[in-house]
Amino acid sequence: MRINGEDYPLPVEWRDEPLVSYLRDSLSLTGTKFGCGKGVCGAGTVHIDGVAVRSRVVPAATVERAVSTVNFDSYYAPLSVDMPPMDIELVESALPPSGAGEASFAPAAAAIANAVYRATGVRHRQLPIRIAVG
Repeated sequence: MRINGEDYPLPVEWRDEPLVSYLRDSLSLTGTKFGCGKGVCGAGTVHIDGVAVRSRVVPAATVERAVSTVNFDSYYAPLSVDMPPMDIELVESALPPSGAGEASFAPAAAAIANAVYRATGVRHRQLPIRIAVG
């Protein structure tokens, strides 16, 4: 199986497992998230030959094409000047908190850090960001 440009053998014991389990538990490619565990939330989305696929519902043995995953060790965090203007809305939900939002946290944190830099002139490279007010 070709993943992120590298070839990996698929051991027999992983053939019937979901692709997300093989990626995370066998190969330690933890950028693909388990999320809701049902393949509904999209946290485990990978690209197979450029097509977005929910890795939770795809058996590892059925993948015969190139897989691309999101791993934040090679992720480019855009600067605020790279970002288009956006509106943010918080939506109430009856669902309990889950890991579904993890994939979007890293870009949001970078955008917030860049916004703080533009507003204050101080570059913060660690969390939590602490700002003296007044």
